[in-house]
Amino acid sequence: MEKSLYYDSMHSDLIWSCLKKNSSFLVKRKNGKPTVLSREPVNLLNKHMYVYSGLLNDKALGIEPNKNNKGIVFLVKNASKTSRNKPACFVNKICFSSRRPFSFISRHIKRFVSKKNYRPDLQEAALYRARLLLYSQRTTKRLPVKRYVKKSGSQ
Repeated sequence: MEKSLYYDSMHSDLIWSCLKKNSSFLVKRKNGKPTVLSREPVNLLNKHMYVYSGLLNDKALGIEPNKNNKGIVFLVKNASKTSRNKPACFVNKICFSSRRPFSFISRHIKRFVSKKNYRPDLQEAALYRARLLLYSQRTTKRLPVKRYVKKSGSQ
């Protein structure tokens, strides 16, 4: 059996049973209620769940900050069977500058998800994460310091 056919024949449930407790992307938090998080690049909510895992699903989205926190990068998992054995071709990147307004970026994400038939819950999560990243990268204008000067009385 060829190597590419071998990986194509593996079912995602089998892969999930292997990755559920053993993965290099796992982050376990034990403070209070124990939670299990994930650092996968195409996992939008960073939850270690079958639904959001970018390693298992053929169509996955991700959003990361751009270099130097100037804009965002829209990550799209390449669903072709030839890219499964090539990690360099695993993810396509679309960069957006921080100068672009959020309305432009949201329009682009919505159009991409609808044309490529991605899941609508991933669209909502991608828009939410993009908005948070863009607003966190804004520079705030410092207000001038008000100085109160005592008026000398003419008494």
